[in-house]
Amino acid sequence: MLKQLLAAALIALATPALAEDTKVDVTVGGLKAGIGTIYVGLCSEAEFMRGPCALKAHAKVEADTATLSIEGVPPGRYAVAAWWDVNDNADMERGGYGEPLEPTGASNGAVGTMGPPVFSDAAFDVPVSGPVGVTVR
Repeated sequence: MLKQLLAAALIALATPALAEDTKVDVTVGGLKAGIGTIYVGLCSEAEFMRGPCALKAHAKVEADTATLSIEGVPPGRYAVAAWWDVNDNADMERGGYGEPLEPTGASNGAVGTMGPPVFSDAAFDVPVSGPVGVTVR
């Protein structure tokens, strides 16, 4: 019995602790107080600019900047995609070629060339120290 307890204790000590889920704060600039709703998605590479991200938040715009918190984020590599629904109809307005007509932004100031930004330009690792900044344009 003592050998089994000793073996179990050694295995427990040798096993690395699992990283815990964390909170990510996203601060969005470029807004106008009192107008619309801001939507942010914390996206994996597979989700970024391809559709809804599993981790997301939204809030009414009350100031020229907004900070939204996303809870329960597992450690990993992510990028933020933000969209400001200026007319507050919960629908992203798009042009004839599918381009957004309402302000959008991505983490790290990533912008696309003839299309959306790429994940590698917007990506960062979680856990992250401090809020992730995004400016919508």
